[in-house]
Amino acid sequence: MRVSTAQLYDVGITGLQRNQSSLLNTQNQLSTGKRVINPSDDPVASARALVLGQSQNVNSQYLTNQKAANSQLQLVEGTVGSLNDLLQYIRSQAVAAGNPALTNSERQSMASDLESRFQDLLGIANSQDGTGQYLFSGFQGQTKPFAVTSTGAVQYQGDDGQISVQVSSSRQIAITDAGSDLFMRIRQGNGSFATATSGNTFNAPTNQNLGTGVIDQGSVLDPTKWNAATNSGSFSVKFARDYTASPPTTTYDIVDTTSNTSIFTGAAPSATGPLPGGTFVPGQTLTLAGPNGGAPVDYGASITITGQPEDGDTFSISPSKSNQDIFQTVQSFINLLKNPPTQGTSQNVTHSNLGATATGYNINGSGTTEFANQLGGIISNLDQALDKVNTVRASQGSRMNELDSLTSAGQAMDTQYQSSISDLVDVDYYSAISQLSKQSVQLEAAQKAFVQITSLGLFKLL
Repeated sequence: MRVSTAQLYDVGITGLQRNQSSLLNTQNQLSTGKRVINPSDDPVASARALVLGQSQNVNSQYLTNQKAANSQLQLVEGTVGSLNDLLQYIRSQAVAAGNPALTNSERQSMASDLESRFQDLLGIANSQDGTGQYLFSGFQGQTKPFAVTSTGAVQYQGDDGQISVQVSSSRQIAITDAGSDLFMRIRQGNGSFATATSGNTFNAPTNQNLGTGVIDQGSVLDPTKWNAATNSGSFSVKFARDYTASPPTTTYDIVDTTSNTSIFTGAAPSATGPLPGGTFVPGQTLTLAGPNGGAPVDYGASITITGQPEDGDTFSISPSKSNQDIFQTVQSFINLLKNPPTQGTSQNVTHSNLGATATGYNINGSGTTEFANQLGGIISNLDQALDKVNTVRASQGSRMNELDSLTSAGQAMDTQYQSSISDLVDVDYYSAISQLSKQSVQLEAAQKAFVQITSLGLFKLL
C-alpha cells in the first residue's frame, strides 16, 4: 500500500491532538476536582449525580425550615416561660393574702401591685415576633389577639389555628400555640369539679356561710367513676349542728342537686337533724360515696373541710364544664383583695333542723372564713392555669426535641448525599496525577516521533 506524505502528516497530527486533548481533560479534572465535568464524560454517573443533587437540595431546604421552626419555637417557649413565672408570682401572692394577720390596707397595696402584673400578663399575651406577627393569635398574625372591653373583661380576637412548617417529607410541626387554648380555656376548680360556699340555709347573706369551715378544691380518686353517666357532678354538702348536745355535735349530708336526693339515703334530703352522713370532725375528708338506701353509690371523688361549719352552712360542688380564662382569675383575685367579704355580726337565729324548733343560739358570720374560701377557689384556678401552661410548654419542648432529631438525621443525610455525589463525579487525585504524568510522556514521545517521521524522505539521501 502506498502511503502518501499528506497521510503521514494527517495521522501524526490526529494522534498529537488526541494525546493533547486527553492531557488537557486530566488537567481540567485536577483543577476543578471533578471527574465528570460534562455529562458526556460519564452519562450514567452524571444522571445519578443529578438525581442525588436534587434530593440534597430538598433536604437542605428541610434543614433550613427546621432551623427557622426551632428559632420560632424557642421564642414562643421563652414567652410562655415568662407567663409561667408571672403566674407563679401571682399564686405566691394569693397564698400570702391568706395570712389572717394582713390588714385590709395591706391587701389594697397587694391589689395595686397585681394590677400592674395584670398589665404584664396582657403584654405577654400580645407578644410579637421580630416580623411584627402576634405569637398567640392563631392564623390571624396581624390581629392583636387580646383586647380589654368596656366592661373590663379581656376578649380574644384571634382564632384556634396553629401555624405549621414542613420540616420533612412527611412531617409538619406547629410553631405557634393559639391564645384561645393557652389563656382562655382553663378548667375551673381541680379540672373535674369546683367547690365553693353556697350560704347558710337559715340566716346569712347570699353565698356566705356563718361558721369557720373552709373547703379544699377536692380530688378525683377514680376518673372512671367520676365520669360515669350516672354522675351529675353537682352536689351540695349540708351541715347541722346540735347545740342541745353537750358538747354540740355536727352532722352532714351530701345531696345530688340534680335529682335532689341524698347519696346516703337515696331519698329527698332531710329537713331535720341529725343528718344521715354521720358525725363530722373538723379536717375530715368526705368521700362522695354512700349506701344510698341500700344501693351503694361511689362517685370516685372526695373533699376535705377544715374548721367548724355552723348549723345550716352549705358548700357546693359543681362540674368544671365551663372555662375561666387567666385574666378573669387574676381580676377576681384583685377584686377580692379590694372588696373582701364583710364580717358578720352575732345574732340570734332560729334552727329548724334539730328535730325541734330552737332559738337563741349565737352564730358568728365570718367574713374571714368566706375570704379564705373564695381565695381557695382562686388558687385552684391559678393551679389549673399553671397546669395548662406546663402542658403547652411540654408540647413545645417535645416539638423542639423532635426538630433536633430531624436536624441530626437531615445533617447525616446531607453528608451521605455529598459522599455519594463525590463518589460519582469527584476526581481521584492519585489516579489523575499518575494519568497526567503518563499522558505527558505519551504526548512528548508522540511529538518526537512525529518530528522523526516527517523528516524521512529521499531528498535527504540525494
